[in-house]
Amino acid sequence: MSGVDIPGPVPGPVQPGSRRPSGVLVAASILDSDLAALGDEIRRAEDAGADRIHLDVMDGHFVPNITFGWTMVGAVRAVTSLPFDAHLMISEPGRWVDRFLDAGCDSITFHVEVDPPQIRPALERIREAGRSAGLSVKPGTPLAALDAYRGRPRAGLARLDALARELPEVERDAVYHALRADYLLGLDDLAGVRAEVAATRRLDPALGAEHAVSLAWLGDVDEAEALARELPAGLPLARTTAALVRLRRGDAAGGLDALRRAAAELPVVAWRVAPLFLLGEQLARSGRDAEAVDVLRRAGTLYEPLSIWRSWAYPRGQVLAARSLARLGRTEEARATLDRLLASAPDPEPDCRWVAEARALRARLAVH
Repeated sequence: MSGVDIPGPVPGPVQPGSRRPSGVLVAASILDSDLAALGDEIRRAEDAGADRIHLDVMDGHFVPNITFGWTMVGAVRAVTSLPFDAHLMISEPGRWVDRFLDAGCDSITFHVEVDPPQIRPALERIREAGRSAGLSVKPGTPLAALDAYRGRPRAGLARLDALARELPEVERDAVYHALRADYLLGLDDLAGVRAEVAATRRLDPALGAEHAVSLAWLGDVDEAEALARELPAGLPLARTTAALVRLRRGDAAGGLDALRRAAAELPVVAWRVAPLFLLGEQLARSGRDAEAVDVLRRAGTLYEPLSIWRSWAYPRGQVLAARSLARLGRTEEARATLDRLLASAPDPEPDCRWVAEARALRARLAVH
């Protein structure tokens, strides 16, 4: 089975002794859960390190089995702040997709084999709701069946392209590709970041090397280490990259300690922001929510005066802080955090998926 256009959360570090390969996300399916204790089963999956909850929805028509529908999804939405990832194995996704959106699904995938006229409208309704949309194929369907639905324009990249055409060529070569790499980092698009970093390096090797931390964050630790070796050892980016690589390779304690030292010792305030955000995310993923909230709030306070809201880090950090607050039962604080974030969003809003996640989480918290 294959899909398109479904970004997911960046995986946390592999804990010592874990068999999970670096860079792998876990979507825990509830298909074989004890339905009489489904809330407890979901909490157990979250405590075990799941990155999202996977919902296998079957209608008995598109596939032979029958599982559950949006009513059950809505009933357990309050149990966790993890994203809900719905795989609709149903004949009429266009008819029912709004119900699953209302129930709190953060991403919805359905099959390209359904009646074609409903596919594009259903994809667009999911995207208009600020959620992630995807298509799957059955094992016997060629991947070429997805081609007609690929290539949805990204508004931010289109704006960058338009701006570049107005600039002299000398101003848009390496810097332009570096900006595209930063933008795609906000979309967690590893393949796109790799391509733009390679283009940047061909034109300006030093500028390209500065994206080592981006590749480390997205899990490409080998390439990140290779780039970091081209940076001066004391450079803030080199220190942050080294800390991230330790985390990605499973040294949780050493990586967190290195991020703490970088956040405390780097001499310029702006340099401390990235280590703080990264430290906060790793604390949240380790279940240390109170510490995560404190670190992410400090990072946000440092970030706001820098007037670089469009970076991936600021909205990501605020969403992660809100999730931790929700898990701690501090729902009002979580809502206020998201409200401040969304109120500060520039017009037009950036395409960063964390803005969509902020809206989805705020909608869920509004009813609890």
